[in-house]
Amino acid sequence: MAANIYDGNLNIEIPTLVIKKRDYENIGAFKASGIEYTNNFNSANELSFTVHKSVVDDERI
Repeated sequence: MAANIYDGNLNIEIPTLVIKKRDYENIGAFKASGIEYTNNFNSANELSFTVHKSVVDDERI
C-alpha cells in the first residue's frame, strides 16, 4: 500500500478513490476512509473501505 499523504498541518489526508473501466475511462470518484488491503496468496486480493455520504450546498458528494 502507498505511504500516507500529509497536509500542511501534518494531518493525514483522506485519499480519493477513482473507479475506472478496463480501458481506463473514469466511471466516478469518491473519498474513502478505513482503507484496508489484504494480500492473499492463493486467491484474489481484497480491498475494503468505508464511504460516507454527505450533502454540501444541495449537491451530493
